[in-house]
Amino acid sequence: MSCHETLWGRFTVSLWGQFLCSKCPVRSCLGCQGLLAKPEDGPNCGRCNSTAVTEDQLVALQAEVMQVLSKYGIEFGAASIPVSLSTQAGLTESSAKSTGRLLGLTQKSHARGSLFRTRRRAEVLLAENMPRVQAAATLAHEMMHAWLYLQGFDQLPDEVEEGLCELSAYTWLTDMVNSPESSYDKEQLRGFCEHMERDSSPVYGVGFHAAAAALHGRRLSQLLSYVRTYHVFPPFHYSPIGEHDASAPGPEVGQ
Repeated sequence: MSCHETLWGRFTVSLWGQFLCSKCPVRSCLGCQGLLAKPEDGPNCGRCNSTAVTEDQLVALQAEVMQVLSKYGIEFGAASIPVSLSTQAGLTESSAKSTGRLLGLTQKSHARGSLFRTRRRAEVLLAENMPRVQAAATLAHEMMHAWLYLQGFDQLPDEVEEGLCELSAYTWLTDMVNSPESSYDKEQLRGFCEHMERDSSPVYGVGFHAAAAALHGRRLSQLLSYVRTYHVFPPFHYSPIGEHDASAPGPEVGQ
């Protein structure tokens, strides 16, 4: 109990098992979605504030995320993808289709290279003040946007592209859950996994569940090859992710 009063009548329980009575104002931490009850609390809880990513940590964080994605065949080679922090106002201004609070954004551009070729470029913006685990998962999502663009996956339906990018974020999270060398809080990692598993939003949630179901029994490279050709997910027998198993593997490793 955040207000330290006796719990009675109606109450709210957060993703983390926190209890708030009916008198407490219900606000969620923008990082971990935990409940904030104290008026002096900012947008994030103390735990998330303590691990908020700073500009000088982005290069190492990007390298860490790319190393995990490379295990599943998402290689960036010599491509340079700048990553920087941005205010929410900056993200909204840079987005062509913002519908609310943004955690990240991939800016895509191209320039003329040789006579008959254009050179594609991608740059990632991350919302400032995100806790490290959320920033890394968001970066895994945005790096997948960048990879798809640089690899020429054009004109994908939003549900397909966002589904693949959410799958990338989920892959990073589960890899960290299963890694004995991971320094991340396992409870926090599982909390973000469970939040994704429960997401039923039309584009991100439905797209993620469709991508995860389409991946079942396939290598990630096979799934991506099909999407490149047909711009849709391959047929699958839908098996929703809902009961998270910390030992469940991510996509199969290999080309």
